[in-house]
Amino acid sequence: MKKSTMMFGAITMAAALALAMTTTTTQAYAQQSRACPEGFTLNRGVCEAPAQSEQVCETGDLQDGACVEIVNTDPFCPGNFIFNGETDLCELYFTQFPDANGNCREPFVMVDGQCRFTQTAIPDCNTGSLNAETNQCESEEVVGQPITVYSCSRGTLNEASGLCEVKPGREK
Repeated sequence: MKKSTMMFGAITMAAALALAMTTTTTQAYAQQSRACPEGFTLNRGVCEAPAQSEQVCETGDLQDGACVEIVNTDPFCPGNFIFNGETDLCELYFTQFPDANGNCREPFVMVDGQCRFTQTAIPDCNTGSLNAETNQCESEEVVGQPITVYSCSRGTLNEASGLCEVKPGREK
């Protein structure tokens, strides 16, 4: 056999072997990537997917990126006025005795045998606004910042990488 024919044969054999190795390696990777559950990708022998994240508050409710609680305080009435929860008004009572005929002069009206006049004022809240159902001033107070909680619907959370991990072929 000629030297050039042997050389050509050796080159052809090496090319065929390299092609076979490439095809085998590609097929092995393709089989491994099919072993990862949907949404996961193979990375160095581990199936990975981004973890789900959620902002939560340890206390209060999440509103506009902050943890907020409703704070209730009593309404404020001016001067000697007293808050009346039935009318949701501040009231100040004036009383006088009826005249000789047993009548009350305007603006007084007869209540329990006495002439009474009730002056009213709108209650004030130092902060917030009056809730007529609870008769309380309600205001929102920021009680903290939310924390981010990561979780995985499948696999195990790798806290260092923030990724969900599954071994290939273990979960579909």
